[in-house]
Amino acid sequence: MEYETHVGANKYIVTDDYVVSTDTKVIAHVFLQESIWRVPKETVSIGSYAALGNDNIHTLICPDSLLEIGECAFMDGALDEVHLPERMKYIGACAFESTT
Repeated sequence: MEYETHVGANKYIVTDDYVVSTDTKVIAHVFLQESIWRVPKETVSIGSYAALGNDNIHTLICPDSLLEIGECAFMDGALDEVHLPERMKYIGACAFESTT
């Protein structure tokens, strides 16, 4: 299932796995049920609180295109392993706080 929604002037696509900007560069929320998340290669940003409390994701593999991860993005989750690109520009406060 996929549909489009609006938050203010911003348009997003809602899928079974994500809420993502219409240009697919910003992931606003993650519903993923898999233990390994290979972030889509066109993603530039993972928004604040995007995967807050997601106990399903244990491994995060980010593409070279990813530049930022918002605050508390993976807080209170179950991450055991994280692969970040070298050119990351920003990781928000508490992005990985209280992960296993």
